[in-house]
Amino acid sequence: MSDVDVQHIERPEGLRVVELVCYCSNFEAARDFYTTRLGFKLSWQAEGFCGLEVTDQYRLSLVDAKYEEGWQAGQPVPPAQLSLQSDDLLASIQRIRSLGHGIADASGDPATNITTSLSSPDGQQIFIFQDSSGGELVVPGSAGQPYPFAEALVFVGDLPAAEQFYGDCFGLQPFIRQGDVYTALRSGGEAGAGLVVGLMRWEAWWDTPATGSKPAPARLAIECPGLGAEHARLSAVGAKPGELRGSSPGLSWFSVADPDGNLITYWEYASPAEAGS
Repeated sequence: MSDVDVQHIERPEGLRVVELVCYCSNFEAARDFYTTRLGFKLSWQAEGFCGLEVTDQYRLSLVDAKYEEGWQAGQPVPPAQLSLQSDDLLASIQRIRSLGHGIADASGDPATNITTSLSSPDGQQIFIFQDSSGGELVVPGSAGQPYPFAEALVFVGDLPAAEQFYGDCFGLQPFIRQGDVYTALRSGGEAGAGLVVGLMRWEAWWDTPATGSKPAPARLAIECPGLGAEHARLSAVGAKPGELRGSSPGLSWFSVADPDGNLITYWEYASPAEAGS
């Protein structure tokens, strides 16, 4: 894995990644799964919405699927979405359209909150909002979690094309690359300027999907030192983690599905020197 030399990056309209949003058919059950079984800290809550602190820098939000237009009980929930905030949403929409990408008109009350959405070339739903209410964005504080790193992992078919899309539309730029398999993006060169979005080439994914299959929905991916112990802990509390896979030295991982099938992948990398110590 190689670091990319990234200097200060201008963020158009102040666009920055805020969180990954997961929908749920039973809000209370999903909230309790993430807090009681996975151990995430509840940072805020409203009717049908809540924020969960994953690391000291990263947040996951849960949304009751009943708020998604067209969704009906008994249907699968909508796939996870990336959520970004813009300081000037109308300017963001105009700029993205000038690049030839389709994006919805802004909706909502300009005095408080307006939103829009678009799809990436791989079908990933991206939600953008502007908060004009004067309230401050709630960001993670001290989550007290043992995880040093988390990201929204987005699967793509064409990694260079995806890098260009996320760079052109949102100002997200690479700062880590792993060959032609994975690129980590963020919305600023300086530390803390933006949360990380990882692009993973779908055909190179660890679970070896069939060539040409549609990329899976985005998921939360968490670096987890002591992966075996975490797998045992989650098993003991009934979270039903999947098989522990991979090898040490090297990359090991497992995934957990929430009650609606949203996946969280935990991973650990041990170098030969670390594995032998």
